[in-house]
Amino acid sequence: MDKQDDGRWQVTATEAEALQAVVDRVSSWQDGAEGGVVRDEFGSVAGEVGITVPDELAESLCADIEHRDERPDLSRYVTVA
Repeated sequence: MDKQDDGRWQVTATEAEALQAVVDRVSSWQDGAEGGVVRDEFGSVAGEVGITVPDELAESLCADIEHRDERPDLSRYVTVA
């Protein structure tokens, strides 16, 4: 994953699919969870699906998960190469 000039991360289709799975899983149970717990679970799930997510991207997604009622829109964060 490489950060682009527009601030989004360029990912492969496989990485985007795996990242969506991580976001979906973490978002589904995060209601009421503390910030550190969301970040820890995000890292754990990313490891389970076999992707390495840059810290900056993971922090942004976790903040979005914690502060929104709906799942984050990945198109705000990544572009598929």
